[in-house]
Amino acid sequence: MAAPVLTRHALLDKLVGDEVMALYLPVMMDERWEDQLVADARERDFTALGDVVNTAARLQAHAQPGQVVRSERLFRRLAEPPAGAGAVTLELRGKQVPEPYRVLALG
Repeated sequence: MAAPVLTRHALLDKLVGDEVMALYLPVMMDERWEDQLVADARERDFTALGDVVNTAARLQAHAQPGQVVRSERLFRRLAEPPAGAGAVTLELRGKQVPEPYRVLALG
């Protein structure tokens, strides 16, 4: 079910069990690619979004069921940031300083 949603804007890289790795390449997308990325996340069960695979995996580990966790950098670039996306600071393995992220509960 993820493929029809993701292939509108992303390239499918891996399918592992119920996990899908999709690559969003801004050079292949519209100017407002961030909004397309978030729209796709709302239409399926994404738990993490990020611009680096390792960071995305670490964000995913912090996400609870029904949440989308995204970087503050991505959040600030959205044309219409979603209301209710709480600001949190996470200490991610491999990062020297805690980084701000946004958590949005779906549903």
